[in-house]
Amino acid sequence: MAYSADLRTLKEKTQSILGLGDSHCDALGITIEDFGLTHNLMFSHTVIAENFEACLKYLRMKINAI
Repeated sequence: MAYSADLRTLKEKTQSILGLGDSHCDALGITIEDFGLTHNLMFSHTVIAENFEACLKYLRMKINAI
């Protein structure tokens, strides 16, 4: 489980880091895919909260459900 305070999509983060503005391609012409997720597709479902306290609350709820 994880938390992240940066709720922009991965595409938005990539555009910002690479200074691409609203471009859908990087400098090499490679398309930036947009799945609408905040993190890499492999990790996106492990992010369950937007701050540390909410993450702990979620984990407590899961532990209490066992």
